[in-house]
Amino acid sequence: MKKKKKHNDLYLSENVRKVLSSLIVVFTISSMQAQEVHQTPKLVVGVTIDQLRGEYIEAFYDAFGENGFKRLMREGLVYRNVHFDFSNLDQSSAIASIYSGTTPEYNGIPGNSWYDSKTQRVISSAQDGNYIGYSTNDNTSPARLLVSTMTDELENATRGSADIFSFAPDKEAAILAGGHSATAAFWIEDNSGKWVSSTYYKEMPWWLKKYSENSQLSHRVNENRWTPLLPIERYTIVEEKPEKFSHDLGNGNFFLFKSSPLVNTEINRLVQECLHFGAIGKRNTTDFIAITYSARNFQQMSSKLYPSEMMDTYVRLDKEIEALLKMLDEKVGLNNTVLFLTSTGYANYLDPIDEDDKTIGGTFFTDRCTSLLNVYLMALYGKDSWVQHVTENQIFLNRKLIEERKLELKEVQEKASRFLMDFSGIQNVIPSYKLIGGNDSESIERIKKGYYFKYAGDIFFEVQPGWVIESPDSKPQTVRKDAFNVPLFYFGGGIVAEQIYRPVSIGEIATTVNRILRIRSPNAASSTPSYELKMTNTTTK
Repeated sequence: MKKKKKHNDLYLSENVRKVLSSLIVVFTISSMQAQEVHQTPKLVVGVTIDQLRGEYIEAFYDAFGENGFKRLMREGLVYRNVHFDFSNLDQSSAIASIYSGTTPEYNGIPGNSWYDSKTQRVISSAQDGNYIGYSTNDNTSPARLLVSTMTDELENATRGSADIFSFAPDKEAAILAGGHSATAAFWIEDNSGKWVSSTYYKEMPWWLKKYSENSQLSHRVNENRWTPLLPIERYTIVEEKPEKFSHDLGNGNFFLFKSSPLVNTEINRLVQECLHFGAIGKRNTTDFIAITYSARNFQQMSSKLYPSEMMDTYVRLDKEIEALLKMLDEKVGLNNTVLFLTSTGYANYLDPIDEDDKTIGGTFFTDRCTSLLNVYLMALYGKDSWVQHVTENQIFLNRKLIEERKLELKEVQEKASRFLMDFSGIQNVIPSYKLIGGNDSESIERIKKGYYFKYAGDIFFEVQPGWVIESPDSKPQTVRKDAFNVPLFYFGGGIVAEQIYRPVSIGEIATTVNRILRIRSPNAASSTPSYELKMTNTTTK
C-alpha cells in the first residue's frame, strides 16, 4: 500500500497566516494612500465674458480693486494665450465650442444665425418652434446643438440629480451654455427687461418668479442710467481730457442696457437669488452655474468713440467679479467651488470711417459684387437667378437651378470663385467643395472647422484688411484682422496658482473641467485636459 505523503510542512501555522494577512492589509493601505485623488467640488461656475479682451485687462489693471481680476491673477491658474482655431467667431459659436469642447464643424453652431439654403430662411442658433416662452414670444431650445456639453455629461454622471442653471443677457448664450440637460436657462427680454426662459425647461422656479414680480428692470428706472463709477479724472488712461458721460439705458427697450456693463450687475443679482434660495452647492452632488457677462463696446461702436465708457466697462466688470467671488465664498465656500473664466474671443464693433486714413484700401460693395457674379453666370449658363443669397462672407448659389440645368456643382463653384478673385479688395476665395474634400491649407482648415456642412454656402470669400465693406443691410465696416488676446482663468477648489504662456486650444476647457469632476468629456471633445492644472485639496482612498 502506497504511503500517504505528509503535507504538514506546506501548511502555515495560524500565527503565520495572521502576520501575513496583516502585512497584506498594511501594504494595500499604503499603496492606496500613495494614489491621491482630489475632491470633486460641490459647485462649478463657468464664466464666459462676451468680447473680453486680455489687453484691456492689462491696460486698466491699475484701476482695478485687489479682489477681482487681480485676485484671479494672484491665486488662479492663468493661461495667457488661448485661441479659437476656427473662423466666423461670434457669441454663439464661441460659447457652443467652449462648453462642447469642439468646433462648429461638429457641434453644429456656426454662428448666432445662419442662412438655410433648403428653407431659404435665416435661422437662429437657439430657434425651435416646438417650444414657447415663459414671459416671452421667443421659441427656443438647445436642439440645434448637435453634441453633448460638459453640463450634459455632469447631468448624466449624477443621474439627473445635479442642478444646472445658466444666466446670460441673450437667449443664445443662456441656452447654449446650459446645454441640453440644464435645469433652466434665463435671459433678459429686450422689450420688457424681464428675466425669461423657455418651456423646454422645467417650470420657472418660485424664487425667479418672485424676483421678476418685485425687482424687474422696468420698475427700477433710476438704476438704468450709466455714469462713471470712478472720479472722471481717473479716465485719463484713455482720454487726455475726459468728460463725464451719462447714458439713459431704459427707454422702453433694453437692448442698450444689455450692451452696457450694468447688465453684469443685474446678472449677479439673479445669481445671488439662485445661491440663496436654490440650495446650490449644498449637497453631495456637484451643481453647475453658467454665467455670461458682457464686455461689449457700447452700441457696438468703436472704443475711439466711447473710450471712457470702455474703461468704465472693465472697472465695473472687475467689481462684479469681486462680488461673485464673495457670494460664492459665503454661500458655498471657494474651496468647494471650481470657477473658470474666459472670453468669447472676438470683438464686434464698427470703426468710424475716416476718409483721411491712408491705410484704407478702398470700399468693397457686396451687392455690386454679387450682381456682377450673377451676370457672369448668366453669360455662361443662361439668363436666370444664379445667386440665391449672400451673407457677410458666403455666397449661396441656386442649387436647384444648377441641378435642373444638369450642371456640375463643382464646376459652377470653381468658375464663380475664379471670377471673384479678380475683384479689387478680395483677399481669398474658396469654393465649398474644397472644404468637403479636405486640404492642408491653414486658412481652409480654419474655415472648415467654423462651419457645419449642412449650412455652409457655396463660396467663401475674404476681404483684405483695411478695406471698407458696404452692404445694403448693414453699416459700412472696416475689415480688421488685429490680434486678440484671450485669457483663461481657473480658480478655487485648491487649484494651484501659476502663469502659463503656451498656446492653449479653447477645446481644453471642457475636457479639463470634466477631468476635475472625474466624469466623461463631452462626446465630440478631442483635446487632452490641460496638464498644468494641479489641485491641493486631495483626499486619499
